[in-house]
Amino acid sequence: MSLLKRGITGFNVPRDTIYYTKKEIAGFFQHPAYPYTRVGAVEEPGPANNYFRVRFVNAIRNEISDVLVHEHLPLSAAAEDTDGQMIPVFKEMPEEIGRLLELNGIRVLSPAELNTKVPPGEWSVLGPEEREQALYWSSETYGEVIFNCYD
Repeated sequence: MSLLKRGITGFNVPRDTIYYTKKEIAGFFQHPAYPYTRVGAVEEPGPANNYFRVRFVNAIRNEISDVLVHEHLPLSAAAEDTDGQMIPVFKEMPEEIGRLLELNGIRVLSPAELNTKVPPGEWSVLGPEEREQALYWSSETYGEVIFNCYD
């Protein structure tokens, strides 16, 4: 089954077609306690990215995890610190966070799925503008297309 769908890049998609609001995403992470972990603010998608970002900082492991939630579809991924990164480096979603996302109807994509190259025949499901952007930004993997910084 292909992960790609028309509109998944967020490019040339109306801004009012968001799947979740910033307030809803923040609400997902308000109640549970994450041991030794600080939950940061929700950062909204901007002009050049198509996902919300929530930062988790684990004080014991001195580790930053960014949880990315797609703006237009119920998809999520975990990444290493994304500050200054055009292409996220995907990692396994922390189990307790993944369960919470899935309880809210958001599919958690694995690094294996996201780092898989998009087969040539699947590019046709994207709209012409999306294919043009993917080509311009040299996107090759599902992750580069789904969680992108196209402008």
